[in-house]
This record gives sequence, structure tokens and C-alpha cells, in this order.
Amino acid sequence: MLPRPRKTWVAPEGVVVSSQPLGWSYRQPKTEPVILTDVGIDLLTHDNENVVLQVQETYRIQRPGTRILALDLLSFFQKPNLNAPDLRPLKLTSVKDDAGKALPFSHLNHRLLVELPAALPAGSMVKLAFAIEGDFLIHPRGDNSWKLGTSAWFPQSGLGGDLYTVRCRMKVKKPFLPIASGENCVRRVEGDYNLLETSFDRSICFFVALAGSYALTEETRDGITLRVASYDTAGSSVPRILGLARTAIQFYQSFLGPFPFKEYTIVQVNSYGYGQAPPHLMFLTNEAFDIEHSLLRDWSSQDLNRRFLHEIAHAYWGNAVHFPSETEQWLSEGFAEICAGLFMNASRGEGAYATMVARWKSDGEESSRLSSIPMANRLYDKDFLVSWRTRQNLLYDKSAALLSTIREQIGDPQFRLFLRAYQRNFAWKQGSTHHVVGMLRFLTKRDFAPLFDACFWGEALPGKN
Repeated sequence: MLPRPRKTWVAPEGVVVSSQPLGWSYRQPKTEPVILTDVGIDLLTHDNENVVLQVQETYRIQRPGTRILALDLLSFFQKPNLNAPDLRPLKLTSVKDDAGKALPFSHLNHRLLVELPAALPAGSMVKLAFAIEGDFLIHPRGDNSWKLGTSAWFPQSGLGGDLYTVRCRMKVKKPFLPIASGENCVRRVEGDYNLLETSFDRSICFFVALAGSYALTEETRDGITLRVASYDTAGSSVPRILGLARTAIQFYQSFLGPFPFKEYTIVQVNSYGYGQAPPHLMFLTNEAFDIEHSLLRDWSSQDLNRRFLHEIAHAYWGNAVHFPSETEQWLSEGFAEICAGLFMNASRGEGAYATMVARWKSDGEESSRLSSIPMANRLYDKDFLVSWRTRQNLLYDKSAALLSTIREQIGDPQFRLFLRAYQRNFAWKQGSTHHVVGMLRFLTKRDFAPLFDACFWGEALPGKN
């Protein structure tokens, strides 16, 4: 799972029932007015609750005459509290240009407007410095950890405009161990603090930083360093987790190409039932670390195995190949899901893969009558679970069913060639459904546009249209 795309905040009493894109089409992602191209973050916390952030960013102007930067930035974090809302404000204290001059800004309702000194032409580069502070390092359920996740905890330009290189320096009070997206890792102890420095020179989005009372297990083979950050390594399933991660990476490299990251950390989350994979990381819940019910010990537990394999595949789909808008998130979820299916096919046989395909089609059929794949993130129902399940069925299951149908039609060797070619052409770039259809046409000399019109843009089920 990669994060649900960010949306403009709407007051709780308001519900958007209809919207229409202006100047662009859902079938062709819009061009954002600015692109965030580089981020530098300096994070300091003396108590693992209060934090000071210094953020340096570079933006490329896309729209001529731009003078106001409209960015995403959270106004507050909400700590879980059954008795009353516990809102933790994010305080933006200053915005300065490259010369150190303070710029006017407005920060409200998770949106940030910054006024530039003059309107700029397309192609201009703007460097800004942001000072942020607050007590928003939240410890969920009182855990010995905090996480600044995939939401806009530093200024960002939005899903289609985030394509940035990154450098991060974290100084965290002991005993918490800092972890962040990025490579070229430097770790050291400075008195009562643990220090971490990371960087990455390829374009990513969804940068995350976290810290907790973790034990870190690490191994390097074949040029890739794998780590597991867990609460307890004694007698745990950590060696098996490392083993399956290594096996999955080797399998994916065999047809997708080199693994996108030279360093990759699997982090235990004190919860149940989900995984998430921002750059260089996988968040994995407790059941995977329970040696008595481990996903690595009990191969009959296909859902846990599928989830783990799906998250590893996100290094390629969603991280290396970006999805540029909420209508294109299937490029992340559907492609990661089909790759997990191919692994199960190779390791467990055609029967295991057929079982997954049957579930994809069944769940996809359940929700196809309600919406199409590109509209999955725009669904609303007063029952949140209905919206959530429908979204999952479309983005994960129907998307994977569509890809499995293409595999059936062109054969496994050519399907893998298509996946490899897409990675080669769109790694560290934004893909699109238009590019998928075009590449299939180029490689197979067949027109898949009718299939996508019916089963992607439309509500037909693959194999039944």
C-alpha cells in the first residue's frame, strides 16, 4: 500500500458530491503549476515530543506568471483521544527566500500560500527556507515511537508536483533510534542523542522520518543493505523476514531490473493488518513479527505473504515509477499486486496464482458496478467501510485482474518484457495509463485501448466485457 493521495481539506459538515476538471482530462494527468525538485530537512527533538524543523526547498515554476505558491502543509496533527479531540498545531514561524528575506505567507486548513517578490516565467527556480516547530511528535497508543509519515508535514506541491531529491539530518534524544527515507546512511552517537543522515539523488515523493525504541538488525549482500527495525529480536522472526525480503528482491530483479534502492528497512508497527511502503522503507504490523504465526513460517497464510510481497514490489511501482494523480494510483497498487501474484506463481505454483486471480475478479466484480478504477479515490459513502472496501477492490483487485487478463492474452514472457520495459522507460518519472496502453501497442502490435475503455475507464470486469 502506498498512501492515499492528499486532498484539499474540507470542513466536516461539507461533502463534495460532484466536481469537474478544468483545462485537463482525467485521461491525461494535469500539469502542476510548480514542481518540488529538492528538499533538505534538519530535524531536532530534545524530548521526542517537541520538534524543530529547518526545511530548505527548491521549486521549478511550470506556469508562466506565477507569483503565489499554493502548497500543502498540515496545520495540525491529531492525537487519538476517545474523550476529546487532541489537536497538535504545526507552527510555521517563517518563510525566507534564498537571500534570507522574509516572505509573506498564509497557513490555514492544511494549505500554505507563499507570495514571491515578483511573477516568474516558466522554468524559473525558486529556493525557500521554512522554519517549523511544534509538539506534534505523536506516540500512538503511548508507544515508544513517533512517525512523520506520508502526509504533508513539510511543505509540498501536491501529488503531481512532488519529484524531489532529498537530504535529511535527524538528531533524536536517546533511547529513540532515528529512521528515514534515503541512503548514504551515516549513524553516530552525540552525547544523549542519536544522529542519522540520509540522502537520495533520484526523484521521489512521500519522504518519511520516524524514531522509536527499536533494535536494528542489518545485513548486506549483493550490494543491497537490508535492515529490520523491531521491538525485540531475541527468538523473533527477523531472520526469516530478511530471508523472504532477499528472495523477493532477487525474484523481482529477474524481470523488473535492478532493485531501486541500495538500502531498505522493514519497520515493525505496533498495530495489525496492514503494510505501507514509502521510499526505502516498509511498515509492517505485529503479526508478521510473531514467530508462532509468522508470514514466513506459515506459507498457508497467503494474505500475509501477499501483503509482504506487495509492499516489496512498491519499490518499483509507486516509488521508482510515480503515479502523477489520484486517478493513476493503479500504477502503484495494481502493478505491485500482479507482481506479488507472479512471485506466488513461481514459488507456490499455478494453483496459488489462480486462487489470487479468482479473488481479484470476485472482489473487482463486487465493486465494478459502483465505480471505475480511476475514480476509486473519489468515492464517498456515509459508511466509511463501504468507501474503503470499494476503493480497495478497484485499485488493488480489479486493477490486478485487468493486468492478469493482459498477461493471459499476450503470454507470461511478453508480459514480463512489458513490465521491464515500463520500468526502464519510466523509473524516477511519472507514468500514466496513456503510456501503459502505448507501450503495450508498441511491444505487442495489438490495440488494448478498447479493453481499457471498457474495464479501466469503464465499469466492465476484465474477462466478462
